[in-house]
Amino acid sequence: MNLNAVDLTITKIFEDNVIQFFQENDYDGTYQLRRVGREVHKEKIELDPEGEMNLHDWNNFSINLGKYTDLDPGAIYHIELTAKKEYSLYECTGGQPTDDNLIAFAFTSEEEEWNENDWENSYYYDDYYYYDYYDYDYDYETIRQQKKDPCHDRFYDNFSISRNILVSDIGMIAKAGGDKTMHIFTTDLISTDPLQETNLKFYDFQQQLLGETKTNAEGMGEIHLDRKPFVVVAEHNNQKGYLKLNDGESLSLSKFDVSGETVQNGIKGFIYTERGVWRPGDSLFISFMLEDKADVLPANHPVKLEIINPKGNVIYEKIKTVSKNGLYDFRTKTRPEALTGNYTAKVSVGNRTYHKQLKIESVKPNRLKINLKFAGETLNQTAGKNVAMEVSWLHGAKAGGLKAKVDVHLEATTTTFKKFNGFIF
Repeated sequence: MNLNAVDLTITKIFEDNVIQFFQENDYDGTYQLRRVGREVHKEKIELDPEGEMNLHDWNNFSINLGKYTDLDPGAIYHIELTAKKEYSLYECTGGQPTDDNLIAFAFTSEEEEWNENDWENSYYYDDYYYYDYYDYDYDYETIRQQKKDPCHDRFYDNFSISRNILVSDIGMIAKAGGDKTMHIFTTDLISTDPLQETNLKFYDFQQQLLGETKTNAEGMGEIHLDRKPFVVVAEHNNQKGYLKLNDGESLSLSKFDVSGETVQNGIKGFIYTERGVWRPGDSLFISFMLEDKADVLPANHPVKLEIINPKGNVIYEKIKTVSKNGLYDFRTKTRPEALTGNYTAKVSVGNRTYHKQLKIESVKPNRLKINLKFAGETLNQTAGKNVAMEVSWLHGAKAGGLKAKVDVHLEATTTTFKKFNGFIF
């Protein structure tokens, strides 16, 4: 709005430098671009050369990047749009500021831009500029107002918008487990179909190759890595996709219950019981499920169960070496005079331990729901002497064969009738 032209600047982050770019940036980062990219095109674009639009209102424009540069798959392009004061259509009715109100600064003109062939130029470190200049009369309030004034040159110093563009149709999702196994899922962003035969390469922070694999017919690739990768690069049909794998880039799972069971040195175990609360004297049926995909444990490896009471004392101990399909069955019971509280079931498999809380409580008996039904609103000598009583347990079952005792309490009151107000009977 209120612009008749913009300056388009395209900076190419070369394919070989993308991993280095990710060392300091996220996908939309712009830090130290000169280390990894180079400006490949700069051009002024007239927004309405035919003069058929109302440029004082908001308008939508599109840019075909292929018209200005060759787009290489695997490269990242930093697109920046800037504007100058001479492109402005804003009506300045308040007059132009005088030179006395301006603060002198050093700006780089187009003729003084950095030249790669100039070996003596000091601009080797992008984003770092040092000025030996001190202005003790620096007026911050004046500068702040000037940066808000479209009629002032300072308004256009940082008047720009930018975005990074990656030319790729490859979508990726990565999942990592405690067993150092990575699962990568690749899809086509256009059709959402899984991408099979996609080459996946894993690199560390120092850009060293850790391993590579390919996706199957479901678009999933699986690989075991001894070291944690920094980025994964997917290649499919001359296209590339990048995914940073550092912890800060992962999706937040704080709103989901993802606790599960932790894989300890290649072994996964799970303790489960037939219910959650027992009374003192009840039987305990505890089962332990063991998964050993990597065949870490030898045959008939002992599995030990310990039950610890609320005081920390071991009240039961059992060792088993035989299981059925990885299932170990432990059966015991508590004493009628056992302590109530939270017990702990501890299963040990070598140096790996698994725990589950067992609640031994004095459970209160079930409550009853009682409903008395009278024949009418008033009990008298001629009718309504019978009272029906319906009783059920709170869980819904009928409570039959129970002894019932009904007490009646009588109180004297004044007899009145609605149709004979004021009469005393």
